[in-house]
Amino acid sequence: MSKRTFVSLAFCLTGIFALYGQEENQNNYGVDEANTKFSLQSGVLGGETNYTYLSLKDHEDVSGVPLGGIGVGNINFAPSGKFTRIGMNNIHTPIKRSEHSFFSLWTRKGNEKEAVRLVRDNHVLYGMKGVEHTQYKGLFPTAELSYADNNLKVAPVIRAYSGLVPHNVKDSSLPVVWFEVDS
Repeated sequence: MSKRTFVSLAFCLTGIFALYGQEENQNNYGVDEANTKFSLQSGVLGGETNYTYLSLKDHEDVSGVPLGGIGVGNINFAPSGKFTRIGMNNIHTPIKRSEHSFFSLWTRKGNEKEAVRLVRDNHVLYGMKGVEHTQYKGLFPTAELSYADNNLKVAPVIRAYSGLVPHNVKDSSLPVVWFEVDS
């Protein structure tokens, strides 16, 4: 077998293995839907300015948008409302999840009081139950979590921001996260 034949055979085998793996990866993760939304309509991509297809309803909370400064550590604000992967200085093994750090909502109307943890789960902690539904939009370095469809007296929206300043590492390395809560 000549050197040229061997090289041709190697390229053919590589191509066969590449094609073999393509059948298993048929899930395009919503690319077709996203491409149709990015078509120009009325001078605006997809005809929309608020892209709702990036919003995840009742999504798993394995991870979320990492919030924090450059090199000082971060916390992930997950789609369920939990804080996950809490790390210091980006070098230590992070805490996987904190069940006891959460936002809560207290409402009172007359003598009627209600306290709810703004976390999607079925547990009762500190006398407060969780919510059933969340809507999450995570676009680094921001995250937004809303709580519609939960039969709450108000529908809060939590917006989280990392203080990252383009081309400014000094001010971007502050260990700060901003949370805004609207109802």
